[in-house]
Amino acid sequence: MAVNAAIVIVIAPPLTALTRDWQPVKAINLSALLYLLGFGMLTMIRSIPLMMVSAFIWTTGEVLGAIHINVFVTRRAPRHLRGRYLSGLRTIFALGMILAPAIGGLIVEAHSVSAVWMVTSVLCAIASLAFFTVSRWISREHGDAAPSHAAV
Repeated sequence: MAVNAAIVIVIAPPLTALTRDWQPVKAINLSALLYLLGFGMLTMIRSIPLMMVSAFIWTTGEVLGAIHINVFVTRRAPRHLRGRYLSGLRTIFALGMILAPAIGGLIVEAHSVSAVWMVTSVLCAIASLAFFTVSRWISREHGDAAPSHAAV
């Protein structure tokens, strides 16, 4: 976790500047792909240096998603419901933090630690595919190509 915290502190400012002009949904899609790659690596690797590389990859996805998710939700929500939508988003994140350890523990007991990372990777692949689909739909139907820093 120390590696994760250090990476967040170091990469958040430059990553924010670098992705400032990106469409939020595409940044979130890349975030899911980075999670997929980073967690997917954990199903196969056993060395500490490669685990640190994995941590760098999934932490980059974590930071990228955190930068853009609120912008995405805010833009999609009706103006009078933005607070509710963002509260719902935070509730979903909190539920994940509450349920993931219990579900992960059940998977470890029934299978292995690698199985947890495999399941996580599959869920990340599904999320990436979903955001890719949403990105195409938004671009085609609504022409929403505004970067994250554009007025909300």
